[in-house]
Amino acid sequence: MALFLVRKWSPRRLIVFGVVFVGISALIARWPWLYDRTLYRALFGRWFDNWKSPMTSVEAHQSGDAALFRWRLWQIVYWDGARALAHTFWETAALMAFGMALAKRGIFGGRALRPVLRRFVAVGYGVGLPLAAYGIFERIAGKAELAALLGIHSLSLEGNWIFIIGSTLVAFGHLGALLLLAQRAPESLPIRMLAAAGKMPLTNYLAQTVLCHFLFESYGFGMWNRWDWSGQLVVCIAIWAIEIGWSLA
Repeated sequence: MALFLVRKWSPRRLIVFGVVFVGISALIARWPWLYDRTLYRALFGRWFDNWKSPMTSVEAHQSGDAALFRWRLWQIVYWDGARALAHTFWETAALMAFGMALAKRGIFGGRALRPVLRRFVAVGYGVGLPLAAYGIFERIAGKAELAALLGIHSLSLEGNWIFIIGSTLVAFGHLGALLLLAQRAPESLPIRMLAAAGKMPLTNYLAQTVLCHFLFESYGFGMWNRWDWSGQLVVCIAIWAIEIGWSLA
């Protein structure tokens, strides 16, 4: 809705809009109380202060379909409602605003100048990638089991907001790299794969949910919590391969 209201803005105003929203997201990640003591308390605190999660994720998946439904209902209402304004809303809106601005500039229509795309790559990978990598490091270090497995320790408590800024810049780096490749080798296999998948975005998006539900939930194969991170990575790559395959067909 917020982006519908700004759809007619100039590219410059959309970029400013996106930068402001990335900044808000980073500020909330750095100082969560900025959201918890303001919007959350005003809009949701009355309900969710007394409505705690009915169980842990492990208990939900081990207690049958009724328990899983109650846990998922709480997750949807809480995380997609009350907590969305502290997490995904600002970043998602910012990236969409950037995309709208670039589309109005003709970046996606093959008219992007190579020097502009090279700057995207240089800043996205040269600045954004180290920041994002550090943010990922801090997130891993915050997971006791995984940190112990890898033998790493947190260097500070600044990882979340740094990751938000870094990942936003990396998105521009990816965009620049892909558009440069598309200009130089439009018939290359990576470009054909991405183009095919991009023509079926809703189908592929929903298919990921359907496939994973039947793979992991009790009404399917019930494989939830059966694999470690390496097994989950294999599943992720396999689903990508399946979707790219039927998109190319």
